[in-house]
Amino acid sequence: LCSQTFTPSSHEELIFNLNYATAIARIIYLRSPGSLPDANDIQAIAKYWKQFYNTVDGKGTIDEFINNYKEHLL
Repeated sequence: LCSQTFTPSSHEELIFNLNYATAIARIIYLRSPGSLPDANDIQAIAKYWKQFYNTVDGKGTIDEFINNYKEHLL
């Protein structure tokens, strides 16, 4: 899933290669315990994202996730 051109880092692949980024996110969630939250429960999705994708040490917040979701997906 990586691009055919070599990027300086895997971080750039996550930014610019949406197929790669989606696959990595899916792998992270597959390795996480429990089931994904209901697709209509944005609060639960945001909490799950914070716990398993962004982690407690990550800079993202649940409120930021919800605001971005509303701005970009609704």
